[in-house]
Amino acid sequence: LVKTIPHLLKKLTSQRMINHKIALVSMSFLSDALTKAKHIITIYCITTLMMIHMMISMKDALRESLVAAHAYVVASLLLSVSLMYLYRSLILKRKMAIINLYKVGYMLDQFKKIIKQEVMSFFGLLIALPGLYIIIMLLLLLINHTISLSFVMIVMVINILPPVIMALMTWRYYRQSIIVELEEGVKDE
Repeated sequence: LVKTIPHLLKKLTSQRMINHKIALVSMSFLSDALTKAKHIITIYCITTLMMIHMMISMKDALRESLVAAHAYVVASLLLSVSLMYLYRSLILKRKMAIINLYKVGYMLDQFKKIIKQEVMSFFGLLIALPGLYIIIMLLLLLINHTISLSFVMIVMVINILPPVIMALMTWRYYRQSIIVELEEGVKDE
């Protein structure tokens, strides 16, 4: 999926979004970000699934289960932070492209929408990729009375919260580094 999604986005942008200025730019940026982050996203998904499996398999041993839960939280946070910093480096590399788009007529409101759509899509995919499998797995275990509803809720919060926090921080950084500079006026270089 991590390799297929950027390819699908490129195909979608070249065929269907050519007349949608905001979607075209945001999906092109998203495709680039997914291509650059595919290894970290793969590690994130695998780590998430393995940590949840470890927590479930050790649910009867309280100490081991708590260690697994802490490891899951720490791994999720660290991988989310690494994705956020990777995204920050992509933002800095994109700065000139955005300034050039501004010079050819893109407006600040359009950039705000582009940034919002791109960041929400990236971190939404980060939640959804392992999330779909996690939901199915947890629901099956819940139906079989192997785990409790509170366990399902905790796992879902741990899966969703770090990427949401990192998305908000990335969105804020994106706006500060691009929009604020554009609002102050682009300096000719």
